[in-house]
Amino acid sequence: MKSIDLGQTGPESPISRTEAPEPYYPSVHIVVPEEKGDIDMPEEGTVTFSYKLKRETTVKREGKTVCEYDLDLTELNGYKGKADERPSKRDMSAEDALDKLAKEKMEKHEAEEDDEEEGY
Repeated sequence: MKSIDLGQTGPESPISRTEAPEPYYPSVHIVVPEEKGDIDMPEEGTVTFSYKLKRETTVKREGKTVCEYDLDLTELNGYKGKADERPSKRDMSAEDALDKLAKEKMEKHEAEEDDEEEGY
């Protein structure tokens, strides 16, 4: 199966009936009990779930057919972060991770100050 971008803008977006500058993406909230293990979820990447289809609905909105699915996520099978993911607590010490994040935040702040000085 090819990948499908789930981002929505405009009338079919569930949060807006007008054109939005950024697409709306559906979200998933997961609670992993401590006894099930610690997952170090990357900021961005790919995740694989097992699921059961709870409900499927097909709706016509403004001449377009939209399919909606309610899923029960039964298992988190795997996840993989992108190459530029945040520091992993498994890959570095807490001190190193904090130093790296502080450095990135400082560089971003300095870049924003430079933009303000230049009138951007």
